[in-house]
Amino acid sequence: MSKARFTLPAGVDLSVADDKLNVRYDGDVSLEQSMGLELGTVEAGGDLHIALERITGSLKAGGSISLEGTIDAESISAPSLSLPGGASVRNIQTDGDLEAGDLHAREVSVGGQVKAGVIAATGAVAVGGNVAAEKISARTVTLTGGSIRAKAIEASESIKIGAAKLQVDVLIAPKVEIDPTASGRVTVIESYNERGASKIKGGLSVADYDEIIGGADEFLQERGVAKLGEAATVENEPEDIAEDEAEDEPEEAPAEESPTIEEPAPLEVADIPVDDEDDEDPLSVSVEDLEPVEQPADDGLSEKLAEAMEKIRSCYSAGEAPPAVEELGSYIDAGSYDELRGTITQIWTGLIDFHQRKGIRPPHQVTHAFNVIHGLVQEAG
Repeated sequence: MSKARFTLPAGVDLSVADDKLNVRYDGDVSLEQSMGLELGTVEAGGDLHIALERITGSLKAGGSISLEGTIDAESISAPSLSLPGGASVRNIQTDGDLEAGDLHAREVSVGGQVKAGVIAATGAVAVGGNVAAEKISARTVTLTGGSIRAKAIEASESIKIGAAKLQVDVLIAPKVEIDPTASGRVTVIESYNERGASKIKGGLSVADYDEIIGGADEFLQERGVAKLGEAATVENEPEDIAEDEAEDEPEEAPAEESPTIEEPAPLEVADIPVDDEDDEDPLSVSVEDLEPVEQPADDGLSEKLAEAMEKIRSCYSAGEAPPAVEELGSYIDAGSYDELRGTITQIWTGLIDFHQRKGIRPPHQVTHAFNVIHGLVQEAG
């Protein structure tokens, strides 16, 4: 039986140091055994293919990298990367795209696009292209791509989002920065810092989500994130990756105070419609998301509406009420309840837009009274 020819080409550099095999070659490299040694440094000028039970070391290629086996590498660098699920890599760097299953790392830097499951990093994650991931968890997260889709993005220090279109359930970090031109939907944005206006729809704080929709704890748990100030866990994080990260933990910031009627707290991010946004999202902040306050069916509709309307008006100084409040009041004062029912969504959007531009959150009394009016006019229909 003929056997495959073994060729050791000219120019290949093989060495052993500290019981680790090092390989350097200007062309393609394919390793299917390592002579019983762990890999140290493997560099290929072309493509790199490794098929071992356990893949270690610092891997670098001028072309593509293809890996088969359990990955526990120090670093991986290539123009583009495709990694199997469960990979554990200290540092990942590519100017191209990254495709991976669940991935555990210290640092991740990707110039192109990312398609992955859970990316759990103890250091920084930076992506210059589009992102499609189940969850990203890191110390700092910087995403500048054109499209970002994820169930959750959390950071122990900061999240920075560029001029992108987002479809994300939750962003949570002590500091969250979003480019003013960013658009799309983020259901919950939780941070300690004040943020300026943007085109993002939704953007409820955890407290507001709990008040308006309910079940905030379950919402976060289902997405694998914790409230600010509560330690988040990185699933199956290798001890040797995390052991030197404790000193980098940010100081605990004070708990966010709930807004009061007299002094509304700074608005996080309100619900501003995006013209080209047609993605279905039952958790976006629209009037349909407000649970109508159930009212007994009786003949006191006009009195109840007038009472709720007065509570809204009392929260604004004379001449400073939002146009949406004036419009709402005109319908109620005229008894035009059928017309109000058809326009209440637009009125709510206008009210939120007004507060977004002013940089303040609507007082709790306004939100509650609007819920009452919404429930009454729906019952009367």
